[in-house]
Amino acid sequence: MIIFEDRIEQLINLMPTIEGYKTQFYWGKDGTDLNLFISENKGKSYPLVYLVTSPETSKGNFSEVSRKCKLVLFVQELKVSKLNTYRMLNSYANFLNPMAAYLIEIFDTSSVSRLSDGYRLQRIPNYSESGKNAQIDKLDAIVLDVDLSINDNCLFPLTLSI
Repeated sequence: MIIFEDRIEQLINLMPTIEGYKTQFYWGKDGTDLNLFISENKGKSYPLVYLVTSPETSKGNFSEVSRKCKLVLFVQELKVSKLNTYRMLNSYANFLNPMAAYLIEIFDTSSVSRLSDGYRLQRIPNYSESGKNAQIDKLDAIVLDVDLSINDNCLFPLTLSI
């Protein structure tokens, strides 16, 4: 049986460090799970790829599973009063845009994954869910939606071009 979250974590571990930081991975159903991860890993939470749980399907051969994935890429932005132009030159240019580019390339070229229908991307400065799910840190984010298939092949090293 393929454990989707484990395979995604293996793929994210292929990402190089960005500005000296290793990308973290976690998954869950909502902001409550995200906040638990943030509070448990204070000071080591970012940059972060957060996979929102969703159903997966298999065509019956059990060597491949597919899922419509919502991945939220986060960095903490301590200067919350800055304009979006500042955020684009800092949070996005230095961390979030390269993270998204690496993920898309990894998903599209690895031996264990394939994108079924391209990707959808949304940049959300000053991201937070509302109500009880509101994030405990101030975050800038990219929401990356992909239709992703994961198989049980061996994971081979990649040479990334970003």
